[in-house]
Formats: sequence, structure tokens, C-alpha cells
Amino acid sequence: MLTGAHFFRLMPVVFAVLALILAVLALSAGNKPGVLDTYDIITIYTSGLGNNTGVRAPPNYAFPSRTTGTECDNEGLLGSLCDSMTSAASSALPPPATSTSHAGDTIDNENDNDNDVPDMPTSPTQKHHIRDFYSMYAMTVCEGDFTPEGGRTILQCHPFFSDYEPSTIPYLIAAALNLGVSGQNLSLSALGLTYPLESALDGLSTLLKAVAIIFCIGLSFAGLAFLSSIPTVSLTSSARPGLSYEWGVWVNLVFASSALFFLVLGGLVAAIGAKDAEAKVNGLGADAGVVAVAGTSWVTLAWAGIALMVVPFSYWVGRAVRLRKKQKAEKAEKKGDEEEGGEKQEAPSRGYHPGSRHQSPHMGRSSPEPYEGPSP
Repeated sequence: MLTGAHFFRLMPVVFAVLALILAVLALSAGNKPGVLDTYDIITIYTSGLGNNTGVRAPPNYAFPSRTTGTECDNEGLLGSLCDSMTSAASSALPPPATSTSHAGDTIDNENDNDNDVPDMPTSPTQKHHIRDFYSMYAMTVCEGDFTPEGGRTILQCHPFFSDYEPSTIPYLIAAALNLGVSGQNLSLSALGLTYPLESALDGLSTLLKAVAIIFCIGLSFAGLAFLSSIPTVSLTSSARPGLSYEWGVWVNLVFASSALFFLVLGGLVAAIGAKDAEAKVNGLGADAGVVAVAGTSWVTLAWAGIALMVVPFSYWVGRAVRLRKKQKAEKAEKKGDEEEGGEKQEAPSRGYHPGSRHQSPHMGRSSPEPYEGPSP
């Protein structure tokens, strides 16, 4: 039956493994679409890139169509279906003088091959396959688009530590431009990405690489703290009075303190760096339609793991303090015993001691001979 004493001894094991799990989750967030994709450190919205419209509200998508006097008020799937039906019905009518679209954004009508239907203008981001946002995690950068329902969907993730291609937002945007409409060569500067803004976006990848490295070191020490605490919690100073208990305490203290230090350092670098990058990108990208938003979910997850790691660190600090106090008490007791034994040995004994001035009263006298009486 587990008692309070047993639970107290198991605390470093339980809390170390919980901190280890949260650290693993923080590093694995965003490794692929659908894996903790809401736990981003910072997200860069580029849906307004090139048209100076800022970030689109999570969209109210509507397909471009000619108006025939019938309006679709429904949103979502029904609204899209209604718009498609009215677009098909209006294709048989003469083209109107003007055409309208919702929210100023239109897309190419690829299904309409009639010569009397002009191509609808498109926004630069849609025309050149530039994604609506780029979410950055500890190990990856993921690109995605808004959904018609107003949500977000992650389409593809790129690891930072890759030998194939650099995983920076300017590189991904430049790669998207190469997939765009042929015959139109647009550069990043033409879309409004100035050199300072590019440098700020490139710096995000460097920042998050540093966060990943620091967090991996903290994760390694957290694993060592968990493994080394398993045998040590069963030892006591009375059961193992030798060096095994002492070494167990100090080794666990080193592992727990190192794990806590690197996890705190990684959390601080991520939180402070993301906030600083958010302000910098928003200042430089206001004219280009680029907006940065620092995430809070990943920071919360990371600091929850840090809080759990404080428990085994405090436990081993307490054991180390008790061990030092006990060692000092044992040394003081041993020293007192040695002094007491020395005083007993130094007590003066009676009798002759060579070189001593204090001699016995009979010292130097010959012993009297016994009287034998007169000789005959």
C-alpha cells in the first residue's frame, strides 16, 4: 500500500517523466499536418501580400459570377453551391457591363471556356500560389490556407534541419512564384517584400533553430533525470551509508538542474523572440500586407513542462541539503570523539619519565638492605 512517504519518494520520477512528455510534445508540434498544428510559436499571414489589403478575415469565399437578379445569402457549402448554380445559369446570357465579386478577391474561372466570358482578375497571392499563412514551430515551418468555414488548414510542413532546401518564408514564397502563371515574372520586391522584411523573416528560422537545439538539450537532460531517479529514490542514507547514496543524490541534482536550465532558456528564447519578431515584422510589413502573430499555446505547453521539472529539481535540492547537514554533523561528532580520546591519552601517569623534572620521592635512593644482626 502506497503511503505518503512512498509517494514523496516517487515524486521526482513521476514529475520528471511528465515534464519529459510535455517537452517531447512541444518539439513534435507541427511536424506534419494535423499534429498539434495550433501550437505554433509565431504565424506570418501573407494573404494580403501584393495588394496592400492586410490580412483577410478568415474568408467569406464566393466564386465570381454574373448577377442575374438572384442573390445567395447563404454562407458555407450552401452559399457556394448557390453561387455555382447562378454562375452556370448566367453563362447563357450576354455579358454584363460590369462584374462584381465579394470582398475584392476573385479567382480565375477555369471551368468557363466560352469566348464571350472574360477572365476574372485574381489577387497576386492566389495567382502565384502563395499561401495565406505560414505557421512556425520549434522544428518546422508549415504553410496553409484559410477554409471557407473560416478556419485554417495546414497543407505542407518543411523541417528546419533539412539538407535539401532552406525552410524560410521568403524561400517558400519565391518557390510559389515559380509555380505561378507563366509569362509573369514577379520578384519578392515587386510584392512588397523589402530587404529588411526578408531579413526579419529569415531571422525567424534562425531563432527557432536555436530554440529547437536548446530544447533538445533540455529534453536529453530531462530523460537522464528520469532514468537516474528510478534507482536513487529507493536509497536512503541509513540503508546505503557509503558513496552510492551520496553520488546518487548529486548526479540526480546535476541532471535535474541542467534540464530545468535548458528548458527555461528555450522557453524564454521562444517567448521573447516571438514577441520581438512580431513587433518587427508588423512594423516592416505594414505596407506589404504581411502580419505576424505570436502564438501562446506552444509557450503555455513549454512552461507547463518547465513547472513540472521544478518538482524533481526541488526534491533533489532538499535531499542534497539534508545530506550535507548530516555529513557536517557526522564530522563534528567524529572530531569531538577524537578530541575526547586524545585528552584521555594525554593524562599524566605516575612514575619516572626520562627527562622529567618531577621525580618520585624515592628517586635516587638505594633501597635499604634488610638487617641480619651481628655476625657470630
